Amino acid sequence: MRLRALFICVLLSSLCLVNSVSAATNDASFASYWTSWDGPKIDLSQLSPKVSRLNLSFANIDPTTLMPIGSDGILDSSSGRGWKQSAYNAWTQFKLKHAQVKMLLSFGGASYADLWTTTLTTANAAVIAKNIAATINDDYPVYQFDAQYVPHIIGNVSLDGVDLDVEGSERLTAQQTNNVIVLIQALRQELPNKLIILTGFSTAADPASCMTTGGAGCSYVSSPHAGELLPVLTQISSLIDGVNDMAYDAGKNYNYQLSLNNYAQYVAKNKVSLGLDLENQWDPNGEYLESLAELNDRTAWAKANGYGAFVWALGASSGYPVTQQLDIVNQFASK
Repeated sequence: MRLRALFICVLLSSLCLVNSVSAATNDASFASYWTSWDGPKIDLSQLSPKVSRLNLSFANIDPTTLMPIGSDGILDSSSGRGWKQSAYNAWTQFKLKHAQVKMLLSFGGASYADLWTTTLTTANAAVIAKNIAATINDDYPVYQFDAQYVPHIIGNVSLDGVDLDVEGSERLTAQQTNNVIVLIQALRQELPNKLIILTGFSTAADPASCMTTGGAGCSYVSSPHAGELLPVLTQISSLIDGVNDMAYDAGKNYNYQLSLNNYAQYVAKNKVSLGLDLENQWDPNGEYLESLAELNDRTAWAKANGYGAFVWALGASSGYPVTQQLDIVNQFASK
């Protein structure tokens, strides 16, 4: 997607809409984020086969070099050679044995919100997209350690796509939103056969009027992020393979069913995934932890109504303990 392709698409927009759609298939009816910090504590070999996508969290873009950098060395093969229990070894070893599970590299998130608010510009989006594509298409050696803890390469793996976790501490400006559009367009040009997933706030597909006045279509009233991604969804829905609705941190009065429906106005329903949070959530009256019964009910409703679902997160650092998270994710996936 981009910049050179953008000029062509302006002239041949109808052709671009048809031909720029990814050849990859978003087969992830159930997905989970996997964090680099506590994710390695979880035995992924016991992950349910019904979990068909893992989002590796998180990556950022170095503002100086414009190259991707992964948290806790998840992209650094040297950490795999030097530390048996590294995050790098955890995901590469799993991917080698479970090639059918799509592994996506998640960019942004709350920790790296500066990617969307500061680093990314219209001028550098094409370069960033090219650098992201090189990272996604790269071969990553997989290490196995002998009895003396000496690493040996037993194979190579690669990533299956990207997840753009677009969230900032404040509402994106019109220019910042346009930068995201330009990046996605450029990424689709660079990654024609890889998955591109867009992750947005719970209210980002609501009418923009929900920021103040409320009314029909508002999953939550007075959210500063209401309608934040509407310009993005309107322009690039044909270029992405799915949307993750972060259906949490919006308070106990939030209507997740309406939120999913709002996203489904722009992306096919089976490509819209409901977010399930294993951490403590925001509410105007104080944090709370959603019960497993409530999360189970949400998962069942989403699947019964043709939506997908995803979990934040294997390796989440608050809420349900790491020792329980794998069983919880497997339980949700079996719904």
